[in-house]
Amino acid sequence: MNRTLQATALVGAMLGSILLGFMMVRVASETAPPPAAFGTPAPASRQVIPASAQRPAFYEQVGTRPVATVTLPDFADIYARVLPAVVSISATKFTDPANRPDGNMLQDPFSYFFGRPDQEGNPHRQPRREESGGTGFVITPDGYILTNFHVVENADIVRVALHDDSGQEFNFEGRVVGSDPATDIALVKIESDAVLTYLPLGDSDSLRVGEWVMAIGNPFFYQDTLTVGVVSAKGRRLTGLSRDPSLDNYIQTDAAINVGNSGGPLLNLYGEVIGINSAVSRVGQGIGFTIPINMAKLVVPQLRETGRVARGAIGVTITDFSALDEDDREYWGLADLHGAFIQEVTAGQPADRAGLRYGDAVVAVDGEPLTGSSDLILRISSHRPGESIEMTYLRNGRKRTATVRLGDREAIVQGASITRDDSSSEPERSFFHQVGIEVADLDADTRRRFQIPTQVEGVVIADVSVRGDAYEKGLRPGMVILEVNRQAVATLGDYRAIIEEVKDNEIVAFYVWIRTRDGESRNFITFRVHPE
Repeated sequence: MNRTLQATALVGAMLGSILLGFMMVRVASETAPPPAAFGTPAPASRQVIPASAQRPAFYEQVGTRPVATVTLPDFADIYARVLPAVVSISATKFTDPANRPDGNMLQDPFSYFFGRPDQEGNPHRQPRREESGGTGFVITPDGYILTNFHVVENADIVRVALHDDSGQEFNFEGRVVGSDPATDIALVKIESDAVLTYLPLGDSDSLRVGEWVMAIGNPFFYQDTLTVGVVSAKGRRLTGLSRDPSLDNYIQTDAAINVGNSGGPLLNLYGEVIGINSAVSRVGQGIGFTIPINMAKLVVPQLRETGRVARGAIGVTITDFSALDEDDREYWGLADLHGAFIQEVTAGQPADRAGLRYGDAVVAVDGEPLTGSSDLILRISSHRPGESIEMTYLRNGRKRTATVRLGDREAIVQGASITRDDSSSEPERSFFHQVGIEVADLDADTRRRFQIPTQVEGVVIADVSVRGDAYEKGLRPGMVILEVNRQAVATLGDYRAIIEEVKDNEIVAFYVWIRTRDGESRNFITFRVHPE
């Protein structure tokens, strides 16, 4: 009997606890604050889990600040609002087989990402009509449209289709106003009597990794497709695929981008365009690339005015501070700094005229600190030729400034011609044991063999030991040492005099001339001299 009463009491207590817990949860849910309005963060939870000595160090370093949450807007509402400004673009090109190279899919760097229909088969058959498709979006009420250059490249006919609020389709003939192959941006114009719905342009610089984004386009000719994802990364470069990789600054997203999405908008949660969808990797899922809209903002005015883009340049070869090894950064005094290191200054070009030289470390432009060498290129390229910028740089540890009047990028990147010398002499040699190189005076045979111009003065690297530091740092026979520790080297005697002063464990810097596939370049290489 007692056991029965005890069991009954225990069950009653359990039921009471469960009921009390249910009531507490219900009351808590009824008194919780309403969700935050669109675009504002919801109140952060006050409940935090303190770090514990028993937990691994990783958990102790996280901290106890609660993470704010954001109430997402209705994607359907944004989609309905922006859709009338998103257009479908079809491009027609009439090809002559006599002028069509074999395997032309490899000629376009973006063909790796976006195959074009009706381009396979025998290239030597009869002339034919090629059709390709993509997406675009209206940016002005009078019919200017942004898309990718590769969508309308070499097109003889461009057609644009858009829909009004009711879903009715309207078709227009498009005119390519201008294009910029370097950034894969094109500006198209349609003529309409109606005032067109257009998309506002946002600020891609303010984007943060992890923010929600939306992509709209016509993948595989399925029109008006919406996909959603996040910003996966910023500042990506598509090495080997872009026409000018130095200008690459792509936004990476996992919002699905497929064939036909090219030229479509990437939108933030306010319905603003923050990128132009451009490329998707076929070797991995969830990897798409978008041109930042701030780059398009710089390009569009010139495309409207002249149909092309002229960019500023200063005539230097640069590398990022982060690309330098520890010895390099110590030698040049660049520890814990960000910017662009000047490896070469082209004679007679803007940087040279402004007094810049190799070894200078640029840390700011117009007073704004640089994040790296790519940042410097983009800053300079955002200006037109003839404009001036103020560059802040370090030389021998001292901060300096220079005002540089920009030249034309297209003209500056063209290489100089090479002249040769037919004189002849037997070169003298000197071996630098500590780093493993043998150098010699320049003679006619050496200049001819390595295609070294007569205006290049120094000592040639005749041999490099594969076991030495020089080989590891990239020195090879045929390179010419122009300076050692920022002292000019014209003869083997100059070279020896400088090297003899180098002490064990000291860092020595070579400034070298290099023959490349595309012409020539100059670079610096540093070594720490180890005792023999």
